[in-house]
Amino acid sequence: MTTNKDCLIYMRTSSMTNSKGDSVKRQKSSIMRWVKDNGYNVKGEYWDIESGKMDTMERTEFMKMISDSERLGINVLVFSDQSRLSRDIIVQESTFRLLSSRGYSLISSENPNSFLKILRLQILFVKF
Repeated sequence: MTTNKDCLIYMRTSSMTNSKGDSVKRQKSSIMRWVKDNGYNVKGEYWDIESGKMDTMERTEFMKMISDSERLGINVLVFSDQSRLSRDIIVQESTFRLLSSRGYSLISSENPNSFLKILRLQILFVKF
């Protein structure tokens, strides 16, 4: 049974070298701090070892998270920050828009109230 306080968490490292470092530990620590502070329950953890430039819809664990979220009825997805969604700003924006239009809430544990705001600022800086 899911509640409106259930979430799924996603982490991404860009290479096998990073997988042996502390990147995932740092990401998970940030995410779990937000989860605990906001009274959420983690119902699934997903971790891709993929380039940040790769389209999110081509990542195995990301797509598994989306499939599980639909099956479980969970629409809150937590990342440590926007770069875990993607390093490519266009991929960030298109993924954010697609998932938001489907009723998902994407939350950055490091910037919980400003996921979209920071994303748009990044786009502005790239355009100039």
